[in-house]
Amino acid sequence: MSGAGVFAMEPEQVHDAVEDLFDIESEVDTAAAEIKDETSTVGSALTGSNFAVGEALTSAGTWWHGMRAGGFGRRLGNMGEYLATCAETAVEIDEYNADDFRRHADLVRYADRPNAQVEAYPSNPRGGL
Repeated sequence: MSGAGVFAMEPEQVHDAVEDLFDIESEVDTAAAEIKDETSTVGSALTGSNFAVGEALTSAGTWWHGMRAGGFGRRLGNMGEYLATCAETAVEIDEYNADDFRRHADLVRYADRPNAQVEAYPSNPRGGL
């Protein structure tokens, strides 16, 4: 393998990306908690007024916070933890690993990947990743 297309990322760059992921995780949780609280308030008022939709609204807000937005936030947090570990255990990504990362994130499986740089790796037999 030649050195063309090989990249290295300094650990501090990875830690910066991890901080961004943790910030987004926190923002998602905060926004979802606000939605849950607001729907709970409205749901309680509707339930107290004998509207059947009140209880459903409260349940939906709780579900959205815990499962939908919460699941997304947890994925961000897990990715941040993984990247933080990578930053501490690897000084830089060598040519073998860089090719491996591109191969596992190929455009066949992740067809909607919005990263034009993946086309810049012509040495990969999978079609330019």
